Amino acid sequence: MEIPEADRAHLLLLRRRAEEALQGKLVELSDLTNKDFQYLLHELQVHQTELVMQNAELRRVQLELETSLDRYSDLYNFAPAGYCTISRKDRILEANKTLAVLLGVEKKNLIHNTLSHFVAREYQDKYYLHRQRAFENRLPQASEIRLVKPDGEGIFVRLESQISQNAENQLMVMLIDITRQRELQQHLVEQREQERKKLAQDLHDGPVQALAAINFALRGILMDHPGSSLAPSLEEIQASVREQLQVLRDYSIDLRPALLAHLGLELAIRAHVESFQVKFPRIFLRMDLQPTGTLLPETTSVALYRICQEAFLNISKHASTTATEVSVRLLQEDHQVHLEICDNGEGFDLPEDWLDFINDGRLGLLGMRERAEAVGGQLEILSSRGNGTCVKAAVPH
Repeated sequence: MEIPEADRAHLLLLRRRAEEALQGKLVELSDLTNKDFQYLLHELQVHQTELVMQNAELRRVQLELETSLDRYSDLYNFAPAGYCTISRKDRILEANKTLAVLLGVEKKNLIHNTLSHFVAREYQDKYYLHRQRAFENRLPQASEIRLVKPDGEGIFVRLESQISQNAENQLMVMLIDITRQRELQQHLVEQREQERKKLAQDLHDGPVQALAAINFALRGILMDHPGSSLAPSLEEIQASVREQLQVLRDYSIDLRPALLAHLGLELAIRAHVESFQVKFPRIFLRMDLQPTGTLLPETTSVALYRICQEAFLNISKHASTTATEVSVRLLQEDHQVHLEICDNGEGFDLPEDWLDFINDGRLGLLGMRERAEAVGGQLEILSSRGNGTCVKAAVPH
């Protein structure tokens, strides 16, 4: 049965009075009938029941939210990687406990501090560029840098950063400790160098000595029998022995250059570049090599020399027909040794990820990076098709 419009308005007025009464307001009751009082009481009871049910639902939702928040907080704080949110000015706005443990400080001391405060001096520029690219390009960025704890201990971390979805002026950063990985890399590089050293020694003591003895014996036979009909054949054999003897000596030098150990990195690189010039005389070579003597640690010298070797090997393989100029620079500044090798050959398109070098068959480039990182350095390769290639290594000393 449909309620008349006048009755509906009257009931609505009664309901409004019931709600006002629940709110503690004074309500005029003198004009109400018994029937109105009964309806008003009924409305109050119904409204109270609704409020109780709503309150119970709100408490349930609040409990679920608190439980979810606690679960999220635990996942965030005890994640295996360090997490933080930083502002454009590098202020740490939020950080998890893992990051505090990683940096050796209390979590409260991280907030409002700068992340660059923990970045090693030689990696400050790299970290600054990492941050700038993340904010400007609006794309995820990844870098590997060295951090220094308050007690002076250094650690290597991989940074992965991207713009916050909720605030475009904030950067979410994940830090993964890769110190152990770097130590293993260095161990593998050192082990490889020991194997090279042993192989060079074995070549010198074995095949090289044997061929030298054969060459000496052939020279003696030719001197004792100058007019022999076998002389031409023996001379051909002697020439072949000398050629193979030189090849093995070159291999031995590449495996373990004596100049590197006795006279230092600068002279070893100079000798290697000059031997390249003999093989490719049409390429103009420009050298700017700062004397290093034998003051550099052996691991640093070996790493940079191997990078030089690999860079020139790549030039001989991929740019010897197109390059007309190659420049080599070696200098020391700000507690770092810098090696830069550039050519104006055809160049190539750089992949987005270093691991793509494996798929492209450029294992030498990946090996150069591993050598630089194994001694705490970094390697940068600049190249594009038609614009040559530049290999830049920076290693602390």
